[in-house]
Amino acid sequence: MADYRAISTGVASDLARWEVWDGSAWVAATVLPTVADDVYANSYTVTIDVDFFAASYRTTGITGVSASGGFILNGGVTATGDVRAGGSTCLTHSDAQDSWLIGDCYGSLTSATRHGAIAVGGGTLYVVGNATGGSIAGANLAAGSSGVRSTSGAGGFVLSGDAIAGTGNRSTGAYGGRVLGRATGLSGLQRLGAFNCIVNECASFNESCIVTGKFVLDSNNNLQGLVNCKAQVGANVQAIITDEANNEIILNPLFAQDQADPADVRLGTTFANGALTGTLAVPNPATVALGVPTDNTTGTLTFSIDTNAIAAAITTSLETSLPPALSQPLAQDLFSEITVSTDPLADRLRNVATAQITAAQIAAIP
Repeated sequence: MADYRAISTGVASDLARWEVWDGSAWVAATVLPTVADDVYANSYTVTIDVDFFAASYRTTGITGVSASGGFILNGGVTATGDVRAGGSTCLTHSDAQDSWLIGDCYGSLTSATRHGAIAVGGGTLYVVGNATGGSIAGANLAAGSSGVRSTSGAGGFVLSGDAIAGTGNRSTGAYGGRVLGRATGLSGLQRLGAFNCIVNECASFNESCIVTGKFVLDSNNNLQGLVNCKAQVGANVQAIITDEANNEIILNPLFAQDQADPADVRLGTTFANGALTGTLAVPNPATVALGVPTDNTTGTLTFSIDTNAIAAAITTSLETSLPPALSQPLAQDLFSEITVSTDPLADRLRNVATAQITAAQIAAIP
């Protein structure tokens, strides 16, 4: 690992731009920096004109190095290495093309309004890493030190990792872009993970973030969804959040609540502040019956009998079980069946005189 310093303003790919510390003195570099080397701007402006590699890019100072200057990342190229701000902002993206930084961004530890990386052009700066704010207090959020910041109304930046507040007041991890990871604040005056950012998840309760999700209050007073805003347990919180259309959403007040055990989430169970933990009122499937108590709930299973359907079923059963000659509906005249039947028994029945005929014959005898 070696330390490199710039000795003039110009492009990073020019070997003449660099000197390297050999352990006792600064000497002309014979090779360009590698991923193992720390690179210092040393009061000069160095434009990263090709895909470039370093362990870090710095505007901090060491022996023989000025804590100023900076790096420019333009032209659609990729810089690999962390960026660390000192007396000036470390890396600037200022043109209309998209460029990439593969590394973490750190705000200044020595000065306010000094950022790890800043996007000021129409293109997008894509940062594959995390961003952490600085440690020096700013007069306001605009003056605070950010890990990554955008002043561009067009492209801005996209941070793929987390945005973490700095230890200085009014210090933000990310300011004015999109954060794909988690934004976490620290206790103190406006020590914010993200400010004016479109974020996936926020854990700082006092930020103004552009969000795209739904809010659900959990036991730790977190607003969970795409944004997770955390306050001290038991605190009253007013969350003021701005959506992408600049509409202000105010959630007030919020209260910390105990968390229910999953086994206790049922109708009638209460926890802190008298809050119901759920409305589950479904009996165990094995005991679903009228009047059976289950999980503090009584089953209400009822049923009705379709008498018409039962009567029809009985009729069908009877008709299919009778002899063929009697398979017609029972209301049909039995005599008509005997009249047309070819069965021998029916033939005898047709020739048997009825009592009425017999009586008429007796009455006719002189």
